[in-house]
Amino acid sequence: MGTEFLDFIVEELQPAIRDRYDVTDEGSTRFGSSLGGLFVFHTLLHRPDAFDNYLAVSPAIGWDERVVPRHEASYAESADDLDASLYLAVGSWRTDSPLPPPQGN
Repeated sequence: MGTEFLDFIVEELQPAIRDRYDVTDEGSTRFGSSLGGLFVFHTLLHRPDAFDNYLAVSPAIGWDERVVPRHEASYAESADDLDASLYLAVGSWRTDSPLPPPQGN
């Protein structure tokens, strides 16, 4: 899922932007919602050093037979803690969510 596109972003697009515009590597942020939010998780788990901050809004984590939890488990077995910030936002509970409903209140 998206590894070639991620390689393009990190190895070609980001350097081209840095060459053309007055930007720094510090504080870089990857944002996405729905399937874009799923790609945020893909980036975080496959190239965690590509960005400093990650924002996922209503990510489609149930897509592709819950690929995110599988990749997270694989990452957890083979790597140290992530050195990045993740902000996760979900607007309301969806009935098709693979996650259990919230408890309390």
